[in-house]
Amino acid sequence: ALGLNRSANITFSWTERGPFTDVVGSSNGNTRANSGVTAGRVRAVMVDSGDATKRTVWVGGVDGGLWKTTDITASPANWILVNDFLSNLAVTDICQNPRGNGDTMYFCTGEAYSNLDAVKGNGVFKSTDHGVTWTQLSSTSSYGYCTRIRCDYLGNIYLATRDNGLLRSTNGGVSWTTITPSGLSSTRICDLEISSTSGPARLHIVTGIFSVQAYRYTDIPATVTSSSGWNAPATPFPSYSYRAEIACRGSVLYALPCNYSANSYF
Repeated sequence: ALGLNRSANITFSWTERGPFTDVVGSSNGNTRANSGVTAGRVRAVMVDSGDATKRTVWVGGVDGGLWKTTDITASPANWILVNDFLSNLAVTDICQNPRGNGDTMYFCTGEAYSNLDAVKGNGVFKSTDHGVTWTQLSSTSSYGYCTRIRCDYLGNIYLATRDNGLLRSTNGGVSWTTITPSGLSSTRICDLEISSTSGPARLHIVTGIFSVQAYRYTDIPATVTSSSGWNAPATPFPSYSYRAEIACRGSVLYALPCNYSANSYF
């Protein structure tokens, strides 16, 4: 069973890895003119599953597009701007299909939260050549505020949104089915995670953006419906009034809920 764990005070040591400058040089593959911040706010980070060394990392800026480095351990890391001419550059999350060496990749777009400079997205983009080229999924063009995207071990895609609830695609993004749990006060999905991408998967979601959060999980994500297959936790979820992030490590689920007025967190 997955448990919710409250963290203690832990001190971390952080090292700048970029991409943080428009200056062209050995540590930056960007060719834009002028000198300013490149990626901007980074909401999406993904370690490339196709790299056995785990050094290739992809990041997405919420109005800076998609970036890649093949050696995150380098200091400074050498970042390559993947594409500066996509129809939308507000990248909010990235994932890979665990099948096929991770050649099929997805990123979703649109900031779903309340910052005044939040950038609206344009749905989901897909690559079938390991991130070399990208195409917008026309089936998602109306999804302007996406918070998270994940693939399960079967290759099914799960998309969390602010205004369209939770969606699943079983055909590579051609079409989508709404699977938002019924009976909750909010259908705005602020986060989702999948416990495993190598076998039977447990899908976790948290609902509630600008409202009280609720947690639900299912062990049948490929067939769950809005009305059947969802479970509530045995222990009440630590709920606040703004948003929450969750993360899985083995059998442990971590939650970071935030109260807008007090900026409280666990």
